[in-house]
Amino acid sequence: MKQWHFRILVYIVLGLIGLSCAVIGRPEGGDDDKTAPAVLSEGSTPNAQTRFSDRRIELAFDEWVTVSNTTKEIFVSPPLSYPLQVTERGKKVIVEFNEKEELKENTTYQINFGKSIKDLTAGNALEDYTFLFSTGDQIDELSMSGKVIDFESQEGIADIIVLLHDNLSDTAFTTIRPTYLTRTDSDGVFELKNLRADTFQLYALKDENVSYTYDMQEEQIGYLDTLLILSEALNPISGLTLELFDEEDTPQFVEARQREGGLIKVVYQPQPKDLKVELLSDSYVSYQELINDTIYFWHTAVDEDSLQLELSYDEVLEVEYVKKAKKSIKELPLDCKATALTIAATDTIRLPWTKPLAQVDTSKLTLSDTSQNYKISEYGTEAKTLWLLSELSSASEYMIKLDSAAVTDWYGQENRDSLRVRLTTTDPSTFGSIKLIVSKSDSISYLLALMKNGEIVEERTVMEAGEISFTNMPAGTYSIDMIQDSNGDGRWTSGNLKEKRKPELKEQVTLEALKAGWDIEATIDITELFYGT
Repeated sequence: MKQWHFRILVYIVLGLIGLSCAVIGRPEGGDDDKTAPAVLSEGSTPNAQTRFSDRRIELAFDEWVTVSNTTKEIFVSPPLSYPLQVTERGKKVIVEFNEKEELKENTTYQINFGKSIKDLTAGNALEDYTFLFSTGDQIDELSMSGKVIDFESQEGIADIIVLLHDNLSDTAFTTIRPTYLTRTDSDGVFELKNLRADTFQLYALKDENVSYTYDMQEEQIGYLDTLLILSEALNPISGLTLELFDEEDTPQFVEARQREGGLIKVVYQPQPKDLKVELLSDSYVSYQELINDTIYFWHTAVDEDSLQLELSYDEVLEVEYVKKAKKSIKELPLDCKATALTIAATDTIRLPWTKPLAQVDTSKLTLSDTSQNYKISEYGTEAKTLWLLSELSSASEYMIKLDSAAVTDWYGQENRDSLRVRLTTTDPSTFGSIKLIVSKSDSISYLLALMKNGEIVEERTVMEAGEISFTNMPAGTYSIDMIQDSNGDGRWTSGNLKEKRKPELKEQVTLEALKAGWDIEATIDITELFYGT
């Protein structure tokens, strides 16, 4: 082999050996590395400085580190106008202020690194390391602490931003960044340190866009309903509780569309409570029903070229114009939606249909068992329902037969085919009753809902103490949902930041299992239920 070939081979081998030595990795064998990187004072910018004016902060560590997820993990209190530039260089982390950033005078700043700094080999995070400095002559030393909990579950919530505002206007939380901020830990606990003496407003925010302002409908909020005064005499303040809730979003109109003449579908997001839809004309009949998030508005103005709809809820009034549809609801068949019903013998028979009904021809309708026909004593139509009354026996089987053309809808269409509906009356011995003894001492109205399998069975309004009975109830496990209807609007209402109003309280009581033929009794002390006293 030529001498120069040999020298090249030697250089290649030596280079590979050097490269393998330079590769950083976890040593084989031994215990797993579970130690987070530590900040070294030597080589680092001194922490807790006063009269700070540097534009660059260096943090030296005892091992190689990496920085990640800086937008979420790193936050500065008071917040900056421009993001920090954070980079790692071997065993150092470099923090640089934007050249446009102007630090406030005589202000104590905290840079909390969250879990952004990790060792390079094992990924162990240095949690919540804080770099502190003041642009004035002293480091502020006041502090406060507390917990953010979910309003309904009363459990602590992690990663919620807690904000202090020295601007006491009602719009500060929604328009400007806070004076100080911090983040809750895994248990919902928070602590704000190095604060100055002043008067503040305190808020909690599930910040969806990292703006540090309440500016999205999806965001949840909490607030302290009194001003917070920080002073040397009251330092530290502890035990504060902020309950996080979701305000009712302002309904936004989506569309009012008529694909078939006679039926308009009105969509809002979210669907407003108590939405009323009316035609701006007294010449036609209409009916609305809510299915999921859509109002189905039935009307008889099928042949009009365009319609004016008046949409109203609370104090909001909107007018929409709907064009005539190419198809008509008349073209859709009229059918009964039930093939079998089970009712108590004394109940009204209710048959649901696919369209609103105008009339029924009882000569084409029979109610019978295996041996005889039964007289229908009363009958009528309500929107999309045909109702009947007859003297029936308990625990019996019947058949309802409707001949073709027995029922006519709003649009003059009749059922084309004959229909049969099997009717079963229940045995009273399979039912039980529930009696609630309610005690209360306040003047607030409460909404009581009897629940079974997550569904509402019956609802009552409780204005005063007394007894509430539910009879002919099938066996099973029931519960009671109670709502403190503070504003008396007949429904649960969430909180409102502008009005400084918390969500209405809700509680639940599980009853003992109701067995067939049994009666159960329960006492509900409203004061004890809602206030524990």
